[in-house]
Amino acid sequence: MLMKKVILSLFIFVLFLIDASAKDKGKEIFEKKGCTLCHKKSNDTIGPSLHRISKAYVGKGEDLLNYLKSKGKPIVEPKRALVMNPQLIKIKILSDEDMKSLATYIIIANDT
Repeated sequence: MLMKKVILSLFIFVLFLIDASAKDKGKEIFEKKGCTLCHKKSNDTIGPSLHRISKAYVGKGEDLLNYLKSKGKPIVEPKRALVMNPQLIKIKILSDEDMKSLATYIIIANDT
């Protein structure tokens, strides 16, 4: 019984580290690719805030990944999505791992 608890604790800890690492890498990508110019933490500006995007995509990570890869439709402000198209072209070159890190950061941005 004790061994199961130890293994479960280790598993949860490793998942936490993976998420934290992906979140940090995603934040770095978000900043380097210029996403902060249009997407602020809490305020809508040119684009919707990270807070709004995060709330809309919680539990829908695959939908966000598809949108970022230009393979899906936006959930937040679809009528204004054309403004995002040049940025989507710019990030299309990201590896799958980097794209997942970016999506992870966006979805859990409310926690930072």
